[in-house]
Amino acid sequence: MSENTIATHTEQAAALMGEGKPNEAREELRFALALSERELGADHPDTLTLVSDLSVYCGALGDYEEALALALRAADGRAAALGDTHPDTLSARHNAAHALFCLGRADEAVALAEQVLAHRTAGDALALQAMMNLAACYGSAGRVEDALTTYNNALTLQIKLQGERHPETLTLMRNLINMYRSAGRTDDSVRMAKRLLVLCDEQFGNTAAVTVEAMQNLAACYAAQSKHEKAVKLLDQALECQHQTLGEGHPETVVTKNSLAVNYVAMQQPQKAYALFAEVLEQQTKLFGEEHAAVADALQNLAFCCVENNRGDEALRLYRRLLDVKTALFGKEADTTRHTMQDLAMQYLMCGQTEKGYTLAKEALALTEQVHGVGSAEALAAAEMLADCYRSERKDKEAADVLKNALSSAEGKTEGPETVHSVLKLAAIYYDTQEFDKAWQLSEQAAEVALAVLGEDHPGTLNTMNILYSSCVQLEKYERAREVAARCLTLREKALGAAHPDTIATMQHLADIENELDNPARAVELVQNVLARMRKAGEKKDEEYERVWHNLAYYAFCAERYDAVIEAGHAMHKIAAKHGERTFPAAVALQIVADGQNGNAHYDEARRTAEKALAIARDTAPNEGMLSQFYCTLADACFGLGDTDAARAAADECVRLCETAFGPEDEATQDARRFAEKFR
Repeated sequence: MSENTIATHTEQAAALMGEGKPNEAREELRFALALSERELGADHPDTLTLVSDLSVYCGALGDYEEALALALRAADGRAAALGDTHPDTLSARHNAAHALFCLGRADEAVALAEQVLAHRTAGDALALQAMMNLAACYGSAGRVEDALTTYNNALTLQIKLQGERHPETLTLMRNLINMYRSAGRTDDSVRMAKRLLVLCDEQFGNTAAVTVEAMQNLAACYAAQSKHEKAVKLLDQALECQHQTLGEGHPETVVTKNSLAVNYVAMQQPQKAYALFAEVLEQQTKLFGEEHAAVADALQNLAFCCVENNRGDEALRLYRRLLDVKTALFGKEADTTRHTMQDLAMQYLMCGQTEKGYTLAKEALALTEQVHGVGSAEALAAAEMLADCYRSERKDKEAADVLKNALSSAEGKTEGPETVHSVLKLAAIYYDTQEFDKAWQLSEQAAEVALAVLGEDHPGTLNTMNILYSSCVQLEKYERAREVAARCLTLREKALGAAHPDTIATMQHLADIENELDNPARAVELVQNVLARMRKAGEKKDEEYERVWHNLAYYAFCAERYDAVIEAGHAMHKIAAKHGERTFPAAVALQIVADGQNGNAHYDEARRTAEKALAIARDTAPNEGMLSQFYCTLADACFGLGDTDAARAAADECVRLCETAFGPEDEATQDARRFAEKFR
């Protein structure tokens, strides 16, 4: 057997690979390798070349374990013969790093890829290849910033070597765009995606496949920014191009149509989404037949859209069909099949077929316990779903029993996000059924586990703290509520930022508690901070500001901070006046201003303001009872001016209105009588 025979088999392998026959090519190369090992020896340079080539063939076929073993063998052999920094050694290690990346062994891949890049000559094509490999490994390892830096360096070198319009440059730009989007740097992703689209359009024309792909890429970037209108415009354009070049039923055309439908869902236009998803389902079924994963995805999307369009019976039919497809494809025990069982169970309930819904949800729970074990995280999730079914029918006791049993089974087996979530859901049930003591005890337990298991900045921890706070308030455990609200505020500031709506809401909660604990001055400081953060966040609705200004007025009055009361009243009046000067909210705002003026002993101003507020309120108040407070404010102003007759008359009118509206024995009426007594 000669070297020529080995070369013949090697050439035949390359030819088969070129013909799109990778399996046959691999077998031919394996034969050549076996000959080389026998004729030349296992460590001969030509043998190691075949080992390296076979590694590449295995990687192309997705056999990454064999690809890795072969690449490491080639690397070790070349390192022994040629040294660690020889280009052939580095090429073999490059292949090994890629195989590790494909196997999900990201940290090992990074270490090897860094080693390869460190020994490549800076600025050449091999260094560029190593940089791109390392960037992908960084991304797989979750080292996003390192990945972005390396991709950007690679792009700079790629443009220097081959120009901005080279196909490999465009591919690298796509990779970088996707990494920007994964990192949440949507502005950067949009900027680069726009440039990529311009380059593709200029280079290949606006109907070319690469240009259409660039349109889709930019649309995805816009969607990540929630700019769905812009995404829809691009996808419409891409779809039109594909209709012309590929045809309506082409798989890539169908994918674009599906993306367009998803954006319509995000824009809350379910009817448009429904029509597109229906077309996608029809075309995927024609392409692949009934039992295919793509058909299952299309069924899932269309069923969801039917629910959003209040087409309950059609959604029920689609979920039944989806369950049949997934059962055929994956088996009844597969997680995805059981999730569809749960969706179908909920749809049965929504359509009034409660017994079928409960039966299917129970079956899903039993299957989950069978596959994953009683007390497993998956079983907890299935129990939660069954509990949700019961709660949708207002069967809170049954829902609580399901969760209690599941948590009891999970004790000592599962202690993670799933446990926290289930405990929290049970606490929420107790809270809704006004069993606040049970809700409090469970939420204390959940908060302790969440902090230990999930960490301080996990959304589950923050939600748990919120339920705990609410339970404490209902039980009038205000000191504990203050501790929880203060801790939650710190956590949300750290995790979400000072101006996030949830952070602002928590600060408002803390203000409420401070006032309950007779610390109104601290409550005022907190609410003023709330307002400052709302202004910084921007895009707040008038009613949100009006509510916070009202809180400020109340706390400031309790704290005898009358200038702040007046400021709040004026701010409320400015908001109310947008809907007209003579409205009841405008009258309430003026009354608050008058209260602040009374507090500052500016009785002349207070009387004028109170009379103006009362004149508007008489015409606009929803009922007489709501007029009573206006007379109280006027009475205080008149009394401050020494006009006791007017003060007495206003106070008596306040009593009369309360008696008429609430009855003579109501607490509000009794308060009005006590108020009137001071003018006797």
